[in-house]
Amino acid sequence: MFKSNLNRGQSQNQKPKESGSGPLKLPRLWNAPALEDLNSILAQAKKRDGFDVELPFSVSGQNALYLIKVSCPADGDPLWTFYIGSLTSTEVKWTLPSIDVLLVHNLVLSECTGQDSVDLISDHSQQPSYQRSSTGNFSIPEAPEQQAVSQSMQGITDYTRNLGPKDPNRTDNQQAALEGDLEKLALPAVLQSLHLGKKSGRLTLGGTDSGAEIYMEDGQPTHALCGEFSGDNAIIDVLTWVSGKFKFYENEVSSDRTVTKRLDSLIIESMGFLDQSNYLKNIGLTMDTFLRQVYPNLSEAQFEQLAGRGTGYNMQLQKDFYVEIDNQTNLFDLLRRMPLTKLEWVPVLYNLLQVGLVQLALQASNQTPSEASIEPAYQIDEAAIQNALKTLMRPETEVYSYPVLQFFVKQELGRFERDGKAFSLIIFDLMSDNGSSLEIVPSGIAKALLHRVKGVKREIDILGHFETFDFGILLPQTSSKSAIVVAQRILERMKASPIPGMETANLSMAFGIAAIPQDCKTAGGLLSVASEAKKYARRNNLPIVEFKSCEGKT
Repeated sequence: MFKSNLNRGQSQNQKPKESGSGPLKLPRLWNAPALEDLNSILAQAKKRDGFDVELPFSVSGQNALYLIKVSCPADGDPLWTFYIGSLTSTEVKWTLPSIDVLLVHNLVLSECTGQDSVDLISDHSQQPSYQRSSTGNFSIPEAPEQQAVSQSMQGITDYTRNLGPKDPNRTDNQQAALEGDLEKLALPAVLQSLHLGKKSGRLTLGGTDSGAEIYMEDGQPTHALCGEFSGDNAIIDVLTWVSGKFKFYENEVSSDRTVTKRLDSLIIESMGFLDQSNYLKNIGLTMDTFLRQVYPNLSEAQFEQLAGRGTGYNMQLQKDFYVEIDNQTNLFDLLRRMPLTKLEWVPVLYNLLQVGLVQLALQASNQTPSEASIEPAYQIDEAAIQNALKTLMRPETEVYSYPVLQFFVKQELGRFERDGKAFSLIIFDLMSDNGSSLEIVPSGIAKALLHRVKGVKREIDILGHFETFDFGILLPQTSSKSAIVVAQRILERMKASPIPGMETANLSMAFGIAAIPQDCKTAGGLLSVASEAKKYARRNNLPIVEFKSCEGKT
């Protein structure tokens, strides 16, 4: 695909309808909208059957034009969209589903004035209140600053005091100042309270499939890590979590500076990403889902015209993703071939589905069988092959022994030196978390768990023991970014159904990932750095760690 096409479609401006239904564009304001203005357009949107109501405005001293738009879908909260632009063009700054008009008003003022929305809230609010709407949105605390600091921080302490033992993975004697459960206290509320309290320290989080660290200084996030993400993307990803544990250690700071955006902007972005993720989940998308092109013979111009009707997300990334769809590949294999982070592929696929360019399917499309080969061939004796391979495996687990894994790593290094194609190694453990301690799972249970791993890996991937108690997966022609997708898929498979002889919730796994040539140049070096990444993951309660993200740390 794409064929050249000079006849690009052009959008036509439509006049707003003046009736009680359809979109409505109101006269421009020459100052920032007041709270009553936003309440007014919300009331009008509720009468217009899901159509938009737009309020353009400008602000004295600002060389920009602004527009706030709201619609009221029948099955969700009001959807607010804020635009910034000029006389010739505008761009979406943020989209927020929320019933909290005061929150929207404060965010609009913060965009127009440059003042932090939390400060605006502190100036104009009366009492602290964390509330959730039907779609999981929240209101930032409404209180004068000193009252908000003391009351909101006290509220978190009441939720979290004495909820669990001291983190066994910490090597020092410092006790967490705050700790608790994200199901009882949402992470946005935690971060806003730390912001209001101008706290400095390290916030650690452990979720079902991942872990994260966020460093704060004077209430501002400065550095964050979450799986393969760092900085702004790490915070956006972790803000979508609805379950997990958190702990805050005061006065632990980092010299790294990876966070560039304001906290309120990151919260807004995370809400949009969460809505898109929930949509994909609700329509049945899984890693086993096959993707199909609805219009396989589109020209590039036609693709841009259709895709441009959606969210406006990165057009080039949408094109690249669409071209990779061959109607024969499920999402998991497609992401191995085109490694994208979740923060990249979710908005891409969401948009392609919304504009009707992609469909989901339970199986691959039928293909015309190729002509039978007329070349003579020997019959492959699969049984003899399997009997020979069994002698290379540990009988209690039925995976390759550690020396065999080392042999294949050396073989793959030889191929790399020949063709230059990167390859990765994942080192992982299988532990049972009994609440107070971690124990190695019995060999019988380990065998059942490793069978699930075999269902994820390709035929060319090598699964074997690593040293005494750990395991390794060698991934030929696979970058470390693609290896993260594999590790995430393994975690998903492990938690998908009950494990015979063990509670699924008690299973604890830590993955370390390294690659040649990204992290080292030798076979022994690859084994070493992947093992170090796994140890760092286990030590810091992070399920998946790339060596490059922990290099130089203890």
